[in-house]
Parts: sequence; structure tokens; C-alpha cells
Amino acid sequence: MKRTILLAGVAICLFSINVNAAEFNPYVSVKALYTDVDSEMKWADTGASEAYDIGDKSWGTALAVGGLFQIPNGAVRTEIEYSQKADAENSYESMGDIYKAKIEIQSLMLNAFYDIDIGSKVTPYIGGGIGYAKLKLDDQYWKDAYGKDIDDNNFAWQIGAGVAVELTDNVSVDAGYRYVDYGDLSATGDDGYGGETESVDVTANEFYLGARYTF
Repeated sequence: MKRTILLAGVAICLFSINVNAAEFNPYVSVKALYTDVDSEMKWADTGASEAYDIGDKSWGTALAVGGLFQIPNGAVRTEIEYSQKADAENSYESMGDIYKAKIEIQSLMLNAFYDIDIGSKVTPYIGGGIGYAKLKLDDQYWKDAYGKDIDDNNFAWQIGAGVAVELTDNVSVDAGYRYVDYGDLSATGDDGYGGETESVDVTANEFYLGARYTF
């Protein structure tokens, strides 16, 4: 399923880059993000494992620069988007103690969208993207035991849909949803009893509201 989604995203990007369009319009956009992070932390020691849900909700912002190609029955947009989320924090209980954990997320994505012309100032669209995510896990237990955070640079991908409403010839408001896979975090430390491995799979459901200015 993931491979199919990624191939579809790549195909959209390649198609949009090669569009021989008579009209091209650059744009900039800014979005406010509401992110529901789903991150299951697993500790594995001597073959055993325990899972803790450290996902939580956070806010963030995204800034994109792109271009719009007019095609029959709509338009194709491609953009480069940088986003940063506030720390997603949560607490979990292990062996009778309460620990805190938080995840920091930054991403740089190449996105492509198909705007569907329905003959009005309201334009639905679908799209996706691939790119890079920088993740950092600050887990109280891990930091106390090993004196370090867990961080990684990952391949990331997303897919979603939304709607844009044209306010003027240049300005539109934009709202939508996307599912994002930010990849995995993992690290191994020596706890004096053969070591311990912590791993986290980070995904998110993101809702956004923003504005786009087309030149």
C-alpha cells in the first residue's frame, strides 16, 4: 500500500514538472497546522518488548513556495514546503513510575496537487508529497538512563485532499487534511544488563488552514 502511494506521488510530480502549459503562475502559501501525532514507543530488552503510546496533539506552521500550471479541467501545482510542529508531549507509566516524552518534528517536502475545476470559486484538490523529516525524541527515562536524546533524519511521505476558496484574483484560503508518515526513530544504549533498544514509529493526521497568494 505504501509503495503504491509513493509511486503515485512520484508520478504526479513527474507529470506536473513536464506539463507543457501555456500559463504558469508562481505562488506562496502559509498554513496553520493541527497535528495529531501517532507514535508508539517500544522498549526491547533481552527479547521482551513493551509498547507505550506517546502520541499527542500539537500545533505547527508551514510555508511553501510553488507554481501553478493551468491544464484542461483544472490545474497542477508543485511546491516545496517547510513545516515545523510544536513538541508533541505525553506521559506514560512504566514499572510504577511516570515518565514524560516529547517529539520534535521538522520536515521539507516536495508536494504536487491536482486542482479540480468545478466552475466556481471553490476548488477541491488532491495531492501528495515526498521529502525529508528531522525527528527528535526527548524521553525522560532514556535521557536519565543514557544521558542523551534520540534523533534521526528520515524519508517522509504524505497524501491528502482539501479545498481552496478564491477571495480575489490573487488570494485564496485553503483548508484540508493529510496523512503523514515521518519514519522511525531508534537507538540502543548500555544499561549494564545487556543494553536496551528504544524505537518509535511516527505518523500523523494533520488538518490545516491557510492562505495562498498567486502572482
